[in-house]
Amino acid sequence: MTRPTRLHVAIGVSDLAKSRAFYSNVFNREPTHEIVDQVDWILDDPAVNFSIFHNPERVIGPEHVGFDFPEELLAAEKDRLKPDDFTILDPDGLRVEIFSTDGRD
Repeated sequence: MTRPTRLHVAIGVSDLAKSRAFYSNVFNREPTHEIVDQVDWILDDPAVNFSIFHNPERVIGPEHVGFDFPEELLAAEKDRLKPDDFTILDPDGLRVEIFSTDGRD
C-alpha cells in the first residue's frame, strides 16, 4: 500500500509579504513556489509541503504549527528565531513551536 511521504499544511494569512518573510526565516530558505495569493515551501527535511494563502477576510489556521528540529540544531535555531519558551507567533498570531522530539520514547 502506498502512503503519503510529505505532510501538507496550509494556513490563511492576512499579509502575504509579512508571512512570507516570517516563514522564510523559520525554514531558513526562500519559497519553492509563488503565485499571486499563495507561497509554498516544498521541503524534504522535514518532509512537508507548507503553504500560506492570502486570506484577509477569514484567517483560519490550525491551533498551532510545530517544527521539529534535530536536538543538535535546536539551540542554534532558538538563538536565530528567539522563541519565548519554544514558541513564537507568526504575523497573524498563530503559535509556531520550535522543538525537538529526539530522545523521546
